[in-house]
Amino acid sequence: MNTEFLSRYLEQKFGCVTGLELFRGEHAHSQVFRVSVDGPEPYFLKVHRSGRGYQQELAFYQQFAPALTQTPQLVDSLAAERVLLLTAVEGVPCSRLLLADRGAFHLKAGQFLRELHSLPVKDDDLNLVDALLKRLERFAAEAAEAGVKEAVQDVAIPLLEHLSQSEPLKRVPCHRDYAEHNWLGSGESNFRVIDFEHFRADYFLLDLCQMKARSWASEPGLERAFFTGYGRELSEWEARFLHLWSLLWSYSTVFWSRRQGDRRYERLGLQALRFLQGK
Repeated sequence: MNTEFLSRYLEQKFGCVTGLELFRGEHAHSQVFRVSVDGPEPYFLKVHRSGRGYQQELAFYQQFAPALTQTPQLVDSLAAERVLLLTAVEGVPCSRLLLADRGAFHLKAGQFLRELHSLPVKDDDLNLVDALLKRLERFAAEAAEAGVKEAVQDVAIPLLEHLSQSEPLKRVPCHRDYAEHNWLGSGESNFRVIDFEHFRADYFLLDLCQMKARSWASEPGLERAFFTGYGRELSEWEARFLHLWSLLWSYSTVFWSRRQGDRRYERLGLQALRFLQGK
């Protein structure tokens, strides 16, 4: 995105812009700028590279963010340029904190996700179990193409059997990239959640897979803190599903990373597999 265009837009919006600082995230899905204006509060300006990510995040901020206090709020949007102007939330990502401090974040992460998952959402999509089975088919094809037979044996086949024993499942509002790098805080009472470009209604356990694969497998105390905040434990069926789908997430991360040539993210996926498999 042309920064001159952004500067002109912001000057028209606020009159005086004193700073436009680019942030760097985990992926290149978007560009995020911290906007300083002639006033007490900064803003975030997010420029999406894909129309889908823009529309999903815009839908969250329009329909769900007003009911939540721990996320940015929408100030303005430019559909043609895929730009979102948001209130700023400050803080340090949880992933950079010491283990003792991360426990408090996971407790608050559970509290926030319980609140998000309890919001009403319209669900007129394909039956959720059938939708999960379709994703499972795509994963099995991806594993076969990558020549990783153990992904089919260890994940796809057990999940197929497990879903055949499922009760009817329902969708709830889901972040779908819920992990420590998207939680910000600057103290025990200040917990914020960012980056909703993957947001949509989905099965609630899919919001837990990254935590299971990236944090809890190596630090079970963080998992206990999360579920204390979430306010309920998982059933035996749910716990088994979460473990298997977290393996699916880890394998999918490896496959995606190899296609993209992203060595750092490939290492993350391989590490998650080792954690989950107890190796």
